[in-house]
This record gives sequence, C-alpha cells and structure tokens, in this order.
Amino acid sequence: DTCDTLYNLANIVDEWGKPEEAMKFYTEALESYRCTLGADDLEVANCYQFIGKLHLKKEEDAQALRAFVESLRIYQVQNDEGERMAGILYELGKIYNRNREYDKGIESLAHSLKIQKRYDVSDAEIANTCNEIGVAYAGRQKISEAKKFLQRAMTMYTNAGKQDSTENATTMAHYASVLSE
Repeated sequence: DTCDTLYNLANIVDEWGKPEEAMKFYTEALESYRCTLGADDLEVANCYQFIGKLHLKKEEDAQALRAFVESLRIYQVQNDEGERMAGILYELGKIYNRNREYDKGIESLAHSLKIQKRYDVSDAEIANTCNEIGVAYAGRQKISEAKKFLQRAMTMYTNAGKQDSTENATTMAHYASVLSE
C-alpha cells in the first residue's frame, strides 16, 4: 500500500544518510496515513516519532518537540504504553534537559524509565535514561539525586559491557562535575 511504501522509503533513505529526502517521505507517509487511517492511528504516531528524530539530528528542538508531543498524544489516546512510548519520553526528556527545563525532563525521563523496567530493555538503554535523569537533577542542584542516577548509569553501562563506551565516559564526566559542586 502507498502509505507503507512511503514510510519504508523514508526509513531506507534515512539509513542512507539523506535526512532531507527522508523528511519528505515521512511527511508524505504521515499525510497518507492520516487520510487513510485517521489522525490518532499508531502509524501516524510512528511517523511523528521519526520526524522528531530527524529534527533532533538537525538540532531543531522546537520542531522535534512538537513531533514527539503529538506522537506521545496518540500513544496515550491508544493506551499503548510500550517501548516506543518509552523512547518518545526519553527523547522529550533530552530536549527538556538541553533547554534547561529540568523538571519536565525529570518527569518525562522517570516515566520512560518506569516503562523500560516493564519490558526487556537493554542495560545500555536504561543507563542512557539514568544518565539523563542524573543530568536533570544536577541542573536542579539536587546533587544527591544526581549522583545516585549517574552511579546507576555507570553500573548499567558496565553490566552491558560498555564500560569503555563514549556514553559511559560522558556519564563519568557528568559525575565528576557533580562531585566538584
């Protein structure tokens, strides 16, 4: 069907590293799904999620935020609180943190973590979320909470065999920064 073809083309073109073309296909797929399936269908939510990710790659936080919020709204309407919703909440939390909206970041990330715990999510993904929560608490000057989540992230990276990863190094830098405060 045309909707799925456009969506699949967007995924392929995105994998090829052509975000502008991918955005075009995702937008066309989004409109096609909305006309065919309705504005609150999960396929529409998926398109919004991928559009949000493309905006994130281009550091267009406002556009990414709008896309992720709409995707989240649809998942909530569909009462589908699964791994995709956890991913959307994680991305929202990162955006909020980058924009120093730490309370919103903590709320989104904590909800993401709660969902992640219910599913077979990798230790590395949980570590990423714990790191972001730690960053948010550090931004709020809640040092003991920041340390707790950053330590948990470092432990989870080690459990995932990623103790030498860039992500763990970033978490260790955040932890060192928190210790110096």
